Amino acid sequence: MRFIHWLANILIIIGIVSLLVGFGVKVFAPEGFSWASLGPGGFLRFADTCLLVGIALYLKEIVCEKIRKE
Repeated sequence: MRFIHWLANILIIIGIVSLLVGFGVKVFAPEGFSWASLGPGGFLRFADTCLLVGIALYLKEIVCEKIRKE
């Protein structure tokens, strides 16, 4: 249980950082970093994925904990 919470926290933190970087790239360099093939869309898709997986892990733990209590 602690490992899943730790993993969810890390994924959510990475997602938030990626979201901020994606918005920063979108505002300050709308064409992206063409030299590195990194556009703002890549950061935002990665952020969405990390946040969704982190939230799903938390929800899984909450549901499993409620089932165990019943």
